[in-house]
Amino acid sequence: MKLILLTALASSTVLASPIKWRSKGLKASTQGNVINLEDEVEIKQGNVQVQADTARIYFDGGARKMGRDAIVKVELRGQVRFSFGHGTAKVRGSCDRAELLPQESIVLSGRAQATRGGNTIRGSQIIYYLHTGWIKVTEAEGVIRSEPQ
Repeated sequence: MKLILLTALASSTVLASPIKWRSKGLKASTQGNVINLEDEVEIKQGNVQVQADTARIYFDGGARKMGRDAIVKVELRGQVRFSFGHGTAKVRGSCDRAELLPQESIVLSGRAQATRGGNTIRGSQIIYYLHTGWIKVTEAEGVIRSEPQ
């Protein structure tokens, strides 16, 4: 099922791209280690686009003291929708919650599903490992079409 899911995220071009975001509200900790984005959150990096009700971005405090912003984790909650890629390789999906661990993995939880062309995979959890390109799906089901749509 790897063929239908998230392979564009492993691209070094995407991972090296700046992360852009917008939301209707923002709360940040006084230490600067956490940013809470609220209401109609949109996050973009390269050709990856994610929308959710809320998001929390965690930074590495040690890196921040050295003048760098290193994102440790991004949590997305509520009506999470994502898309990436171009043309026939475009992947779209949804879930209730997502956790992005830069350079490691992306975890989609709660009614997780991803579609590319006519192919779909669903599960209670989908984990995509960025370095290997492998996925692991809990309670998996899917549809593979032999003809492109």
